[in-house]
Amino acid sequence: MSSPSSLRVGGLRPGSLSDWEGRLAAVIYTSGCNFRCPFCHNPELLDAAGGEEVEARDILDRLSGELSWLDGVVITGGEPTLQEGLEGFLTQLREEGLEVKLDTNGSRPEVLEGLLNRGLLDRVAMDVKSSPGGYPRAVGRELEIETIGRSIRLLLESPVEVEFRTTVVPGLVGEEEGEEIGSWVEGASRFSLQGFRPGTCLAEAMNRLAPPSPELMERLRRIIGKHVPACRIAGG
Repeated sequence: MSSPSSLRVGGLRPGSLSDWEGRLAAVIYTSGCNFRCPFCHNPELLDAAGGEEVEARDILDRLSGELSWLDGVVITGGEPTLQEGLEGFLTQLREEGLEVKLDTNGSRPEVLEGLLNRGLLDRVAMDVKSSPGGYPRAVGRELEIETIGRSIRLLLESPVEVEFRTTVVPGLVGEEEGEEIGSWVEGASRFSLQGFRPGTCLAEAMNRLAPPSPELMERLRRIIGKHVPACRIAGG
């Protein structure tokens, strides 16, 4: 049985400079996701029963040699908000003085709200998969789109650092979707566009799809930039 402070963990990176801008962070990959995005590049993390059950103390022990120079911890996935022990886990990280960034798909706003209200997060990165009408295709299932809208509103009103981001997948995210996404996150402080890359996608057909052109990426940056001036192309 899971404890109130354990996570199903599919991987751990002791130190990363690319997952939290300006910070050296350990990255914890949780197992299990409620989306089935065809372009998902971490399909090995989709199974909720995958990985191992890990207590916060176990992670801290594994990072004991790095704790003195780490700036924080990134919890990503999979989808971390599916983990029943997430709040207890983050509380223990906080007790060690560690700052926390959460990567989420925004599908569980009630969990996100609880973590924000308890002051357990320093930064949140939320993936906006497509426009509201494009979500079912982008995430591989039907869903109540208002849950995504609620998470966006929570983050827009939050005092923590927030970044919205979209993976530009040809056929799923184009200029029309970009306009709707920009309107959805109007007033956000940060937005990142990242180009889709084939190779290890959940849907095999996606691995034969060409990445988006630089021209499309720039057009989308300008479109979303009308709503979020600090819109950038990741890696650009």
